[in-house]
Amino acid sequence: MKAKLFTCARGVSIDRHSNNLSIFEVVEDVAPAAYPAMLAKFNVVLVVEKDVGDPDQCTLILDVKQSNQAAFSHPIEIDFDGKRRSRSVVEFPAIPLMNPGTLSLVMKDETGKFRAQYDIDLRPPPSPVGPPETHSVAADGRTE
Repeated sequence: MKAKLFTCARGVSIDRHSNNLSIFEVVEDVAPAAYPAMLAKFNVVLVVEKDVGDPDQCTLILDVKQSNQAAFSHPIEIDFDGKRRSRSVVEFPAIPLMNPGTLSLVMKDETGKFRAQYDIDLRPPPSPVGPPETHSVAADGRTE
């Protein structure tokens, strides 16, 4: 089995008439105002293709790591239903982000064999453009 597509996005839609997959706002990096932060409404999109001899059903494991520290794992049930390809969309309501670094999503099979990886750069919070300005305001509303 091989991953044909493995990405992360804010939105995913599957058209009920054409069965086409649309992916919106691919997440490549995140720069929150401060840490800790939350990455809200987060989707993992996976399209896998089976090789000859692969079973029709299997479980893949999604390991989520932040700066090489394990955060959590999530099983993804795959059912090819007699077809060559299978699509899965896993929606997370939010993922906590503790500090700048890398958010890594690693896909493995049940035996632990690596299948795909997607990294998101967790950038430091933006620094202010310049020092804050102080203005005095007179009692009559004039700025001094």
